[in-house]
Amino acid sequence: MILTAIGVLLLCANTSVLAAPIQSLREIRYQGIVLQRFETSCGAAAIATVLSYAFHDVVTEWGVELGKRLADALAPAVTGGVRRPEYSHLTG
Repeated sequence: MILTAIGVLLLCANTSVLAAPIQSLREIRYQGIVLQRFETSCGAAAIATVLSYAFHDVVTEWGVELGKRLADALAPAVTGGVRRPEYSHLTG
């Protein structure tokens, strides 16, 4: 009885050491990456990742996609909307 109580006390004392937040493998794998949420937005997710983590200009995948669509809409009629200016030029 006494040994069991001492063992429980020691176990409780040691759990404070293990109280650090535990991350899943998925959280670790995708840390620092903007995930693709839409079927056709892999490029937007890649650009959002680079802008957010390399240039510290926090943008979302959807924000990049809207910027690309805006750039297409503002493209001169001569090019037929084929030319896509880089999104980073639109943000300043």
